[in-house]
Amino acid sequence: MKKFLFPIALVFLLTSCASYIKRKQCESTNWFEHGKKVALSGKWLNSDSHLMECRKVEAAISESQVDQGFKNGLQIYCSPDEAYNVGKLGDIYSNDLCQGPLSTVLHQKHKLGIRDYCAKSNGFNAGSSGKKYQNVCPSELEPAFLVEYKKGRKKYIAAAIEIQTQTINRLNSEKSSASMRTHMAQMNLSRAESRLNNLKSQSTQNTSQGHKNFLDSQIRDADSDVSTAKSQYNSAESDEQKLRSQIQEAQSKTESLRLEMASLD
Repeated sequence: MKKFLFPIALVFLLTSCASYIKRKQCESTNWFEHGKKVALSGKWLNSDSHLMECRKVEAAISESQVDQGFKNGLQIYCSPDEAYNVGKLGDIYSNDLCQGPLSTVLHQKHKLGIRDYCAKSNGFNAGSSGKKYQNVCPSELEPAFLVEYKKGRKKYIAAAIEIQTQTINRLNSEKSSASMRTHMAQMNLSRAESRLNNLKSQSTQNTSQGHKNFLDSQIRDADSDVSTAKSQYNSAESDEQKLRSQIQEAQSKTESLRLEMASLD
């Protein structure tokens, strides 16, 4: 029965630790600024994942600050100037956030911003900024815009691939060093375990009480050495695994970038 209880207890402990860390992150949040940020991103509070996760772990949330920040951001977002700016950035405008007599004006301002974003002269800058096109351009402007956008996007992707390649090379170098540390730690652990087993074997043999006391002391020291060696090995192995994961992530990003580059031809 105990062998089944241990994994359950371990999962519970890990879950509790994750909840504690998340709760601390939540409680360090500036809730006014966060609420404002949600509004300026064109979202409702009930669709914000950070707020939902913080409520889930029962973190101390200043709901009044969230609400005030959201309303403050909403005042900015639902202004003609901001509607234009959202369009000029090539972003979709959330009209449902801004109901009222200005809704028609906001819609027109956003369309004006979109037309400026979709100008052929802006295409290269839009592409090289790293921001993906969200299919917002009118049909009469899109073809000329995309020609220039793709040129800029290719420049951005080429630079991003170069950065990822350098990152992969650096991580591979770090992984080689980490692998060496893991190997050395494993050897140290094997030696420590071998010494401990040898001492335990000696202690089972007929020997004087004085020598037995000496062996018991040696066994305690050896047991401590094994614990230290295990900790060092586990730490080294964990570091190496993290580097493997980072390399895989960087390789995946590079592959995605290469595929997108090919699609732009």
